[in-house]
Amino acid sequence: MPLADDALRTLLQQQWQEWKSQWDEQAIGDESVRNEYWHEFEESIVREENAVRQSNLRLADRELAEALRAWQEWLDDDAGSWAMGEKICRDFNKLLERMPGTALCRAAATAIEAAGRRVSMAHDTARAAGEQSAKAQQDVAAFSKAVAEQEGTTIAELEPPKMNLSRCEKC
Repeated sequence: MPLADDALRTLLQQQWQEWKSQWDEQAIGDESVRNEYWHEFEESIVREENAVRQSNLRLADRELAEALRAWQEWLDDDAGSWAMGEKICRDFNKLLERMPGTALCRAAATAIEAAGRRVSMAHDTARAAGEQSAKAQQDVAAFSKAVAEQEGTTIAELEPPKMNLSRCEKC
């Protein structure tokens, strides 16, 4: 355990058939007494089956929680390699194949939610970097324009002294 729903159901059905067969072979007394005891036995088996199903879910939840912890750690590791992520995915998939449906759905929802949060964070980071880059480009363009204007002003200011120097050279 834990077992997938179908596997557990098959196992419990086989056990039921085995118990019924043994009961038919070994039960003594008249039919009404045997039927009464069989119904009492059936009720106790049903209670035990429910306990087994609950135990199966608890074990599945525990194993899946461990696998989800590894998944979350990998998602949170900015330096995490795809090779490590791929191994975690393979291990997680193997585990999922033998899980009961209820636990499987909870784990899948948790894993998808964790990945969604991480993708959203990556989108926010990329958007902020894009905005920062656009701002830097605007600043560079504004600085370039200011430098060009200053260059024009400086050239215009230097033109009269240059003309005077040209005249002095002729003298």
